[in-house]
Formats: sequence, structure tokens, C-alpha cells
Amino acid sequence: MDCIRRLTPAFALSALLLTGAGGSEDARLDELVDAQQTIWIDAHPELATRLGLKSGYDRWSPSGDAGDVSDKKLRTEQLVALKTVDPSKLDAEHKRTYEIFQRTAKNTLDELAFTGPRWAMSQQGGAYSEAPALLISAHRIDSASDAEAYIARVRGIALLLDQDAAAMESRTPLPRFMFPTIAEQAGKLIDGAALKQDFAKKLADAKIADAPRLAAALDAAIAQQMTPAYEKFVARVNAFAAKATGDTGMRAVPNGPAYYALRLRIMTTEDKADAHAIHLLGLKEVDRIHGEMRALMPALGFQGTDLKAFFAQQRQNDGHDYENDDASRERALNEARAIVADVKAELPKLFHKLPKADIEVRRVEGFREQGAATAFYQAPPLDGSRPGIFYYNLRDMHDLTRGQLPGFVYHEAIPGHHMQIALTRENPELTRFRKLAGGSAYAEGWALYSEKLMRELGFYKDAPAKFGQLNNELLRAMRLVLDTGVHAEGWSREKALQWFVDVSPYTAGRAQAEVDRYYASPGQAVSYKMGEIAILEMREKAKTALGAKFDLARFHDEVLRHGNVPLAMLRDIVDQWIAAGGV
Repeated sequence: MDCIRRLTPAFALSALLLTGAGGSEDARLDELVDAQQTIWIDAHPELATRLGLKSGYDRWSPSGDAGDVSDKKLRTEQLVALKTVDPSKLDAEHKRTYEIFQRTAKNTLDELAFTGPRWAMSQQGGAYSEAPALLISAHRIDSASDAEAYIARVRGIALLLDQDAAAMESRTPLPRFMFPTIAEQAGKLIDGAALKQDFAKKLADAKIADAPRLAAALDAAIAQQMTPAYEKFVARVNAFAAKATGDTGMRAVPNGPAYYALRLRIMTTEDKADAHAIHLLGLKEVDRIHGEMRALMPALGFQGTDLKAFFAQQRQNDGHDYENDDASRERALNEARAIVADVKAELPKLFHKLPKADIEVRRVEGFREQGAATAFYQAPPLDGSRPGIFYYNLRDMHDLTRGQLPGFVYHEAIPGHHMQIALTRENPELTRFRKLAGGSAYAEGWALYSEKLMRELGFYKDAPAKFGQLNNELLRAMRLVLDTGVHAEGWSREKALQWFVDVSPYTAGRAQAEVDRYYASPGQAVSYKMGEIAILEMREKAKTALGAKFDLARFHDEVLRHGNVPLAMLRDIVDQWIAAGGV
């Protein structure tokens, strides 16, 4: 593997095909997919950095149209390489690897075929915010050369901004509402203050002897390359915003309906995903959860059954949990840390296998909190050099409640994303490719399942916490309705925002952040509920079939043991586990 890593992608592929990999078809496939994964990582230095690797540490992969060309070439080569393996000669687990590898490459190529409908960026991300965030959160500085690489990347941000702006101007116009937030977030980065602060801390922590010279070099890179690039980028965004005419979903975009159908298939990993059926399922789930909320009303001090009045009361109460001050923000972070500690003590009852990587709680950086989700997770690198990170967005404390916080932790940290991803990356039975394979329905389905699991186990101690869990679940059910509503059912942004407030206790500010997110990433929001429902159905099937032999921890171990897989594949895995007696 190391020798292949040092070769150019094309030569590495040729060498692998000529030599053959191992004595069996299973071994050949393992070496092929890992070699191809290495080529992909080397072509995407940002991914390498997130994984704790220093491949391409001083550069970025191309963005915009140039990035599309590069990715199309690599994925096409991967499918050519895969044809050298005979899937009929593979055992069951390697057939899964073959299918996941093939699906991953095809999904990328299918998406790249839709140049117009794919937004070049959004208020949720693009090079303008993701490049600085990567430097701060994942670029380690252990030596002067690492610091030089950091500076080189700062210089390289200018090209990324130019590539993204060019793609914005050549593709289907972004929805109008995205532009102000993009410009605002980019504007916060013009002076480079966040990067200077991060760089200085990392130099000090690493005790770099040449720190003054390096700090001066960073200042020069920011002043000479980065700041002018951000100023130009913001000007282009504002100029293009003046031409934007509406806030349209995929239904009104040329080739948008076909692109949205593809996105649903990719995000749910269900080949027959249907937008209208998902929309109706969401409405049904919303009604069910409303019923459970009504049952909690008396315990929350509300008399009657009027949901809208109840939600209005909850909104009024929500603002009393926190104030928009530093003390409240620090208290919220400490509350999240306390919940993490409580769950850690109980994990051995729920899993026989626990991750070695720790989990850390951090606040979302100020420069990207405006467009970021309320809470999200950053996985640990493959070498375990950094813990997993639970990020909490404390932009507006009046949008947050203590009752919702446990669900955020259970979803993003433990036993949600951290258990699923850290265990996968630490699993010696999986190839590197399988450790890094991704699918939203499995990942988000497991995380949402974790929220409900903790409710079943009594971790939501009082009525506000129980309501918080239902509130979080309601949001995921609403996403089935709203995502399909704006992209397939003809809903306007105004209708989506109003419906959001009508059927939930969320504030208008939260409604805007959520609805705008669905525009930014079509189809992704439906993966949570679709995955959770599938896992719950699998568990119930196992409990019925195994009876007294059913062991919850063993079920969890089996669901997580194979890494991130499509839902149909996970159903087959669980069926085989049941047939083997649940051991």
C-alpha cells in the first residue's frame, strides 16, 4: 500500500491491474479498493487532513468545475478497475464491499452529470467557510513544515474562492435568500483574525522555535492573498445577488426534478425512493408525534388540546432557559459535557464493543455559526490522534432549550454518530475503504434511533426532557414533508416557513435556518427518519424472531460491526444474524 501511495494515480492503477493483488479474489478486491481509496484521498487533501493524514498538507483539491472534472476522471477509473474483479468469486462480506464501492463511484458520476441544478455553494457551506474551518479544526501543527503548509493553504484559498464564484455565475442561480448569509459569513473572514488566533495558539502549543517568522509569513499571506480574495468574492456574491429572481426548489429548476429523484435515491440508499410517498409518510409521522405531545401537555402545565396554543406557550417558555450572554453559552457547553459523562457510564450495558476515541464538546466558531446546523459531529481521524467533536451552535441562545440538549448529545455524540463512526474507524476487520464509506440513511438513521433508544431506556428524566425528545423527533418527521414539499410538491419558501411554525414549537428563526438548509442540500434531510424507521423495523423483527434469545447489545454490535452500509444491505445482515440465532 505504501508504494502505491507514492505513485501517481494513473500509474498506481496500472501497477495494481498488472500485478494482481493477493492469491484470492477477496484479497484482490481488498487491495484494489484500498488502493483506490488512497488515490481518492491523495486527490482530496482536505479529506486526508480530516483523517489525520498529512498527504497534500500544503494544498487544496480543485473546486467548482475543475473539481468536477477531476472527480469524474477518478471515479471513472475506479469503475474500470472494479471490472477486473469477478464478484461471483467473492464471499458474502466482500460482495458487500464490491457493491458499496460500485455504488459510491456511480453515485458521484450520476451527480456530476447534473451540472446546472447542483448549487456551487450555499449558506451552509462552500470553500469560503469550509477552508478556514478545516484549518482551524483539523490542520495540526507539529513542526515548522506543518506551519508552512498551513500558510500555503491560506494563500491557496484565493483560487478556491475564484473557482466557486465562477461556478456560481455559470450554473443555475442560487435561491435569492442564500446570498446575504454567504456574503455575511465571508465578510467575517476578510481580516483573517480567526486564522491568526488559531495559528498563534498552535505554534505556541507545538513550541515552534521559528514562530515569529512564521507568524509574519501568515500575516503576509492573509494581507496579500487572502484578504483581497475575500473582498473580491464578497463583491461578486453581492453583484450576482442583484440578478437573483426567486427562492426556488428543484421542482422549478431545469433538470431539477430528475436531480432531486437522484438525490433521494442516494440519501436514502433506497433505489425506489419516491418523493410523494415520503411526503405522505412525513405527514403521518407528524400526526403520530403530535398525539404523543398532547399526552404530555398536563405535565408541562398546559390545559386543553389546542396544539397551536400549546406551541405558542412553549416558545414563550423557551426564551427563559438561556440568555444571549457568555455565561449562558458556557453553561450550555458544560451541560452538554455532563450529559456525555452520564451516557459514558451506561454504554457497557448497550454495547459489548466500545470505541477507544474520546468525545469532546466545542462551540461552533463564530465565523460559521450563522449558516451552521444547531449541532453536528466531526469524526476522529484514523490514527486516533484527535477525539471526535460534538459541535454546539450557540448563535442565538433563545432558540435553544435544556429539554432539547440531551437529544442533540445522544444524536451527534453518544450513542449516536460517535459510537457508529469511531467504532467503524477502529474496526480491524474492515478495509480502509469500508472504514470511510458513507451513506446518510445509515449514519443519520442510527443517530436518530439513538435518540429514541435513550427515551426507551429512561434517560429523559422529566417532562421537559421527554418533550424535547419528541420535539427533536417531530423535526425529523417534518423534514420528510418540507424537503419533498419545496423540491417536489410545489411549496413556496413562505409556505414551508409558515407550516413549520404552525405544526411545531420552534421559533421563526429556527424555521428559517431549517427550511433554508433543505434548499441547500436537497434530499439529505429525509435520510434521518427513513433510516431510523428502517432500524426500528429490523429490531422489532429480531425481537419477534429471537424471543428470549434477543440481546439488545448484540443487536447494536451487529448493526455497527459492518460499517456504513445501504439500508437494504443492513436488512440482509440483520436477517442473517437472526438466522444464526442472534449471536
